[in-house]
Amino acid sequence: MALADEMAVTAQRRFGYGAVPDGWRKLGADARETILSQLDGAKYSDGSGLLASPDIIRELRERQKQVREARMAMANAPANGAAPGGNAETSATPAMAKVPDVAAAAAVTADNKEIFKQKNEFVRTQFENEAAYRQQMAVTSDRPLIERLTDFWAGHFCISCSKGEEVRVLAGSYEREAIRPFVTGRFRDMLGAVMHHPAMLAYLDNHVSFGPNSKAGQKQKKGLNENLGRELMELHTVGVKAGYNQADVTNAARIITGWGIAGDKDPQPGMFKFEPNRHEPGAFTVMGTPFAEGGEAQGEALLDMLAAHPATAQHVADKLVRHFVGDKAPPALTETLAKRFRETNGDLRETMVALVKSQDAWNAAPAKVIPPYDMAICCERILALNTDPKKVVNFARVLGQPLWTPRSPNGFPDNDMAWAAPNALVKRFDYALQLSGQPKNPPEPMELASALFGPALKPDMQTAIKRAASRREALATIIMSPDIQVR
Repeated sequence: MALADEMAVTAQRRFGYGAVPDGWRKLGADARETILSQLDGAKYSDGSGLLASPDIIRELRERQKQVREARMAMANAPANGAAPGGNAETSATPAMAKVPDVAAAAAVTADNKEIFKQKNEFVRTQFENEAAYRQQMAVTSDRPLIERLTDFWAGHFCISCSKGEEVRVLAGSYEREAIRPFVTGRFRDMLGAVMHHPAMLAYLDNHVSFGPNSKAGQKQKKGLNENLGRELMELHTVGVKAGYNQADVTNAARIITGWGIAGDKDPQPGMFKFEPNRHEPGAFTVMGTPFAEGGEAQGEALLDMLAAHPATAQHVADKLVRHFVGDKAPPALTETLAKRFRETNGDLRETMVALVKSQDAWNAAPAKVIPPYDMAICCERILALNTDPKKVVNFARVLGQPLWTPRSPNGFPDNDMAWAAPNALVKRFDYALQLSGQPKNPPEPMELASALFGPALKPDMQTAIKRAASRREALATIIMSPDIQVR
């Protein structure tokens, strides 16, 4: 097998969603350069046609308001013929007088149920439309590396729908607005977009964090919430190995008090809003760096410091190497990426260029079992399917990766064997078998395998295909092969 053919196979699974028919041919003689070209001119333009986050928030708030009013109406509805504020004995004399009130109450109840239903339908539809867009982008993109980077950074700066319906309706728009536009830009710009996005502010409760000595904190007797300040340092920037302490976390949380979401009476409801009355006054020090009192600018200065900190370069480099290469990648590869991150002031494109150009990224043996969602996308691309997005989301959920819903701010696990549980592999085969029966004109298995791997097609895969009991089983065998399931 020629080196170029081997690199073409490696390129697709390490820097994309896996092999696709004739993908090795399209990569050409120099797979590395073709992969690098995916990073050039990769500016995101939102063509989803979906609502922007402020519009989503306004719509949700209006529906939530209608629900609250409906509940009040139900609580105040006449019961057993009683007028509001009265009772059946004083407000209704003959028995027949009760009938109109009962009918009215029933009508109120029916109307309210419809209001509840419409609100829930909005939340559901918003999530499903965003999930469909995400799937479409991953399946059809001719820049799969960009899609992989979007997934990586959405995990790095993760939010979770488990927080409630406000985050659930924003999960997709958060990815479109705060992640996608920046995956080949500067880390500081993405960090700023994340920290100003209503989804992150709501997920980690910063919109309800009050400086204890602020005007609003004193008046309302409310205090500090450290969630976003903690994760900003522990997960998003410098990482747990940076040597900061609890005082640094508390001060970071104090500095970003007042960062919240504009209310319905504000000029731009649903947008980021800095509220001076919630901001903790004073100068604070984080990791040895002093920050003078300065309102919102104090928070921006904190982000500047954290984004430029050497520990952030190390933390980001370590996560990128683990995600794309694996747990056992040479430490020198992480150092190469961290150095490039520092040299370019957090240029994410240049950092990825350093990864793709490094021979260590190509020499490492496949080790990472692909996550369930990635497997579903891989199947779509191999078999040229357009599966109902709800089925894709459900498959990933059943295998422990519910879309945009990790269990904690740490995100989903990203170690090599995180998705390799035996019972999960059985479910993967069942899913592959199910999808293999969907194409109206299913490909001939050996021809498909040859189109996927070309000269790199292994004899043991050919043998497995020949031994399969049916065409459907042979196609599922290809999908479940280590060449597809392991990066």
